[in-house]
Amino acid sequence: SGMGEAGKLIAKTAAGQFPNAKTFVHVVPHMVDDKKVESAIQMAVEHKPSVILHSFCVDHVKELVIQRAEQESIPCVDLFGPMFDVIHKTSGREPIKIPGVYKKDEQHYAMLRNAMHFAIAHDDGAKDEDWGEADALIMGVSRVGKSPLCMFMATMGYKVANYPVCKGVPLPSAINNIDRKRVFGLTVEPSVLVQHRGCRALGIESPKNARGVNQYASLTNVFNEIEEVEQMYKDMKVTKVDCTEQPIQATANRIIRVLGQRFNPMDDDDPVQDDKAAATAATATAQVSGRYNRYQPLGGSFCRDHTDPNDRLTICLATTGVGISGERVLAAVQGQFPETGIHIIVLPHLTDDNLESVVEDIKNMDHPIVAMTIVIESMRDHLYQLCAAANIPAVDLLWPLVGTLQNVLKMNPIQTPGVYMPKDARYFHTVKAVQFALEHDNAQDMLDWEHADCVLLGAPMVGKTAISVFLGTMGWSCANATVNPDEGLPKVLDNVDIRRVFGLISAPEAVTPDLKRKKQAQAECIECGHMDALQVLLKESGITVLDVT
Repeated sequence: SGMGEAGKLIAKTAAGQFPNAKTFVHVVPHMVDDKKVESAIQMAVEHKPSVILHSFCVDHVKELVIQRAEQESIPCVDLFGPMFDVIHKTSGREPIKIPGVYKKDEQHYAMLRNAMHFAIAHDDGAKDEDWGEADALIMGVSRVGKSPLCMFMATMGYKVANYPVCKGVPLPSAINNIDRKRVFGLTVEPSVLVQHRGCRALGIESPKNARGVNQYASLTNVFNEIEEVEQMYKDMKVTKVDCTEQPIQATANRIIRVLGQRFNPMDDDDPVQDDKAAATAATATAQVSGRYNRYQPLGGSFCRDHTDPNDRLTICLATTGVGISGERVLAAVQGQFPETGIHIIVLPHLTDDNLESVVEDIKNMDHPIVAMTIVIESMRDHLYQLCAAANIPAVDLLWPLVGTLQNVLKMNPIQTPGVYMPKDARYFHTVKAVQFALEHDNAQDMLDWEHADCVLLGAPMVGKTAISVFLGTMGWSCANATVNPDEGLPKVLDNVDIRRVFGLISAPEAVTPDLKRKKQAQAECIECGHMDALQVLLKESGITVLDVT
């Protein structure tokens, strides 16, 4: 019913369990009428064998999809329905069934916004004096994937900086300001990096720089760079992470897993020096509070203080990985129960050995529900048995789709945690979109706006940068700029399709001292009348205005 981002992550996680199958995930967003349903069903028919994973909150559309899929003999998997049913049965409340609703949490939003601003401000080695404030520092040679990785981790609330390692250029002294346990060095197979650089060279080659470009993307030069940087990681005792043919989610999974192991207050010992060793160390017993959550990224508490204690639920996400896809699903489900205080706790890197102790901890929580994204079937069955014995409702978010794919593909899943679909053309499209957002933030290179998927215009401190980067992680190229109504709109808009332009405004009921403290520029804009004037200017220009208050 909405954008389908949560469903896409679950689909890619499930598809990753079948590495020998050629799978393709297609998202059909905003499916709210019969015509769009029929179009989606015909697409599924044309691309058989196919599976439909639906995440609807609108009943009549859901029922129509199930009916049509049955008529066309297409397997159907319901992502939200089982979770809705369990929450309703536990709390007695019905979901509001409004598409695209997420639970409002100012602290959580501020955390994400700050993380994105940090990633952008500290991209490509900028402001290295702030590295001590970072959750992680990502290092690597050119085109190894540092920036997109940092932006993706920022959408999860992690403050991540990155630094490009250049041959013959010494590292800045600021490297001494950050704990080495937070520094990660990316590496990749030379042949893959040559391919990446070759794609970039197509866009920058000219007669003047052809020789330099050829050297930049040559196998010999790349091999030497990789060899040198890996030796540097070893000398500095920096954690090496091989991201060869790994999508951003998988690399982020590895890094978050290592951070969780290293900064778990229950265990400060850290023998880990590379990602292979990290995988072994991560199998240690996971405590309920053991997730690395310095700023409670997505898995922290979203419980509203004014809710009645009887209306509070605790949803524990049990996962053999980090829980990226499961968290997105629960965040979407949570928005459908605005009057219920839902507290989400992520239990990552679970093993069969610690399930019993984890369930014992869960039993003591407020109205607990277990949601799981466990790829190992025997472990999933074990957790179901433990939950049933403890009278704890349990919902599997992942295996219904994995099992369906198993039947359709006639293949067995590899049952390996932390595996995602391999890189494809869409991955490189996402990388380019994130790069576009970085290069066109805050009115940079406005002449390129005609090539953007969308342009965000708005008042100060309304989240333009954060939204641009988040859209970039979804593959949308987005530019943004702050607009002063006294100066009018930028002239370059004459070359941009107005349907791609969106105005962001914020209109709170009152300018509070708290607003002045957190967003002084926005508060001043409201008090001097610029916010109202901007809204009038945008509407008169035919621009779609969105209130992000």
